[in-house]
Amino acid sequence: MWPWGHLAVGYLAYSGVRRTRTDRPPTGLEVVVLAVGTQFPDIVDKPLAWWFGVLPTGRSLAHSLVTASLVLAVAYWVCRRTKTRNLWAAFAVGYLSHPFADVLQPVLAGQYGQASFLLWPALSLPQSHPVALSTGGVSSDFVLELPFVVAATVLWLADGAPGVSQFLPSTVSLHREQ
Repeated sequence: MWPWGHLAVGYLAYSGVRRTRTDRPPTGLEVVVLAVGTQFPDIVDKPLAWWFGVLPTGRSLAHSLVTASLVLAVAYWVCRRTKTRNLWAAFAVGYLSHPFADVLQPVLAGQYGQASFLLWPALSLPQSHPVALSTGGVSSDFVLELPFVVAATVLWLADGAPGVSQFLPSTVSLHREQ
């Protein structure tokens, strides 16, 4: 799955969790932390595998639920001490949505062995990543991710586009002065 697909899946999941628990949309800071969480496994694994050759594949250490449980336990401890458990929840949902989104397409295609990285090192890593199918010049990744991206964008806009204000100075006006 591409970064925007991970972000979309994570936003849909977290917005649902947030609304179920508080009946409010995510806050801007939660969305920023969520975004980091949705990309975290690739931020760790891809450079360590592709650039430094330390990991066997770009889906191993940080994509493993074994590592995720350790990272999330430490993050919970920190957030509990700083009274920011809502940020832990945002990061946790983003982080956990990533590896499960990565196995969505292979599992739908019946390639269950491609999900073994979820329990690495207890299970062996898949020999290769599944090959994306092509549907008339459009990759299956794109076809699978597009509904998630559209739905997440619509929901994010309906939620008031939380997170945008974290990147725009408060003095910037989005309206033309008269």
